Amino acid sequence: MGKTGWVTSRRPRRYHIYCVGLRRVPNGRWHCKECAMCSSCGSKTPAGNEHLKNAEWQHEFKKDKDNKQLRYATTLCVPCDKYWKRRQFCYVCLKVYRSIPEDGMVRCSNCPKYIHREVCSTMYENERFCINCFKMRNSTALNHSRIIAAAKKKMASDRAIAISESNMLPPGVTARPPGTATSPSGSMRSWGRVVG
Repeated sequence: MGKTGWVTSRRPRRYHIYCVGLRRVPNGRWHCKECAMCSSCGSKTPAGNEHLKNAEWQHEFKKDKDNKQLRYATTLCVPCDKYWKRRQFCYVCLKVYRSIPEDGMVRCSNCPKYIHREVCSTMYENERFCINCFKMRNSTALNHSRIIAAAKKKMASDRAIAISESNMLPPGVTARPPGTATSPSGSMRSWGRVVG
């Protein structure tokens, strides 16, 4: 934005660096005092509830869906960032937790991620899933259902063809079941087994 000012990261407000007590434009994300807040505990100071000198906001990043690029995930105070670094956060809302039972956390039934039991998980067939596993499970179940439906339709079609062919045969001649053939000896074969 120039040498004298830039836009805050959360709201489109412009500040002169000398008006906010800075000598130069900081690298990376920056939040004004009004916007700066821990997105996990809500603290308005980077030290959180601890009395730390020179504490700074911690900006965390996560890999995108393709695991190729890092993207901004959240801003945390120093105490909450300690839990984030230990991977103690809900993978849906990104809020940190201190204790699994006390904070209402539950492990996803399909992956090792912990999620909030009541708000961030989805119950399906008496199991709890994170949103990614639930979507994957539903798409897999849907594909499985489509495959079964297509197989049933094909079997019904094969039966209908066999019935219509048997109705066109002269009296006394019987139709072979679909998938069978006559061997040179005259017996019927089906997929390599002798039938009759």
